[in-house]
Amino acid sequence: GHSGRALGRYPGEGGQGRGHALAKYPQRFDAREAEKVCDFLQSRLELETTELMSVAVRHPMLLGRTVDAIAQKLDFLQSRLNLDGAELKRIVLKQPSALSYSIDNNLAPTIDWLKANFSLTEAELKTLVLRFPNVLSYSIDANLAPTIDFFEHELNIRGPDLRAAILASPQRLSYSLSNRYRPRLAACRAVGADLRLVLTCADHTDEQFCKRRGLTLEDYERLKSRGAVDESTCSGSVSLSVGPL
Repeated sequence: GHSGRALGRYPGEGGQGRGHALAKYPQRFDAREAEKVCDFLQSRLELETTELMSVAVRHPMLLGRTVDAIAQKLDFLQSRLNLDGAELKRIVLKQPSALSYSIDNNLAPTIDWLKANFSLTEAELKTLVLRFPNVLSYSIDANLAPTIDFFEHELNIRGPDLRAAILASPQRLSYSLSNRYRPRLAACRAVGADLRLVLTCADHTDEQFCKRRGLTLEDYERLKSRGAVDESTCSGSVSLSVGPL
């Protein structure tokens, strides 16, 4: 196949490409089958060779899948989210591992959960996934549900307000509860700041967050190191060196 051979001989950066991916997992790949996968992906998604290389290097295990299995995932995503060819390509380039997920156990339940939990229209659901395809990789029980529970019960953000916040920035579903959200909740409580800032400023760096809260980075790091989950810290009883608000 054209693309498979091209990818195999294209050196890329640091000798990466299909050859690099195959070398990483040589016992798992059949070279001829992997080449069929490359040919199929390049044809179905109209990938440039460099784009195909990017997919192979970022998710080399995809080369060990069958063409039929990958085609089923592509067909499902395209149909379920009403994607055109360019939109489907964008999702694969951003999150190639989605083509390894089970439709019944991962993709379909996650998509259905997002739509139901945020009362999304089909158009809004499509926009959310296109803006943040990584969400397809998240476990409902381990990631999504606990994060939403935190927003609703700790920050008192729910219903239309939560829906709007997630549609405005779907990446807010990606940040760690233990390393970002909970320490920032403790910090906001300690300095008497609006708890909703934990969500609305989620994309700020720790430095930016502390500066806007009048909090020293050292005190914030101390909160993080303590876990910021015990009741005394969360209630704001911890002593902090608070600068001007």
